[in-house]
Amino acid sequence: MNDNRSILPVDREQTKAILPSTSKVRQGVRIFLVLTVLGLVFVLYRSSFAGSIESLTGFIWQYLVLALVLVFFDWFLAGLRIYVFAVKLQPGISFFGCVRAGLANIFMGGITPSQTGGGPGQIYVLYKEGMPVFDAMVVSFLSAFLGTVLFLPLCSLLFLVFFEPVTVDFRLHYLLSGSFAIFLFFIALAVAGLVNPGFVKQSTRFVAGLISPVNHWLDRKGYLEAADKIVDRYNTMMKFFLAKGKSAFVIGFILSAAIYINKFTIAWVVLRGMGIDAPFLEVIYTQLILIMIFYFAPSPGAAGLAEISAAEVMKGIIPAQYIGAYVLLWRLFTLLIGLGAGALVMMRYFYRGRKEQQPADIG
Repeated sequence: MNDNRSILPVDREQTKAILPSTSKVRQGVRIFLVLTVLGLVFVLYRSSFAGSIESLTGFIWQYLVLALVLVFFDWFLAGLRIYVFAVKLQPGISFFGCVRAGLANIFMGGITPSQTGGGPGQIYVLYKEGMPVFDAMVVSFLSAFLGTVLFLPLCSLLFLVFFEPVTVDFRLHYLLSGSFAIFLFFIALAVAGLVNPGFVKQSTRFVAGLISPVNHWLDRKGYLEAADKIVDRYNTMMKFFLAKGKSAFVIGFILSAAIYINKFTIAWVVLRGMGIDAPFLEVIYTQLILIMIFYFAPSPGAAGLAEISAAEVMKGIIPAQYIGAYVLLWRLFTLLIGLGAGALVMMRYFYRGRKEQQPADIG
């Protein structure tokens, strides 16, 4: 049942504004590719082209297979997490449709700054799979909320309290502490929006009012009113789902933990394939650091920043001459393959959408 449609109706015309235009998608792809190539070239130049080629040609093929299995398992887990929430609101929705929605999230997140397009991409595919837009928004938000705002801070806290890195620069602990504080702020904001949305709206207007020109500009553009609507919509969707799908929260959190552990393990598998016997927890720690570094990166898919950051964070584990090869393989398995698969998914839905918009032939 979709009782929420009477609570917050969504017109079909709103779906046209979910995704950026195809021209902006192409621009995002171009920017991503250019920055990725520049980042990889920079890392390869600083390490060793000869060492990287040697490492790539000597890669142990069994770990190549294992890395690919983990990539596919990542898609499966992400689709399953979406499905756990989606089936509560839309019984009968296709599991493979949810997998495709996850891949669309990877692609659109990878070609937009700070991954802002990932959610809309997922919502678009779920809508095309038969879900009302509001239901798809609920599913997309809860998936991201459990995966990012809850699990990553908890994982960071465990490492900050119980882990002392050996091969990795200990100063990264301070960086992790800063990121942890930022996520704590988002958790507090999420709780406040659920318990007292009026307080959040008043606080937003108070902060904006501290700088009169900014407040006037935001008000004139309608951004303050839009922010109020977002808070109200968030409060509505959370209360709605808490009333109908409490068990999904527990399952979703467990799946979120499995998703990130699987993602982090890919880096360890890449190292093993290169013949580097790195401590598992040290590698997991570096992956947590990296995702906290570039989660809000302004470039599409953190392109450029991700490659350079990975090289810096991993330099205590990997011999300098092999870092370039590692970054290339790590980026391939953790993003580029999924990005390509997501692009194919989005092309399919774009093509289907254009066919649906074409007038029927009259014989």
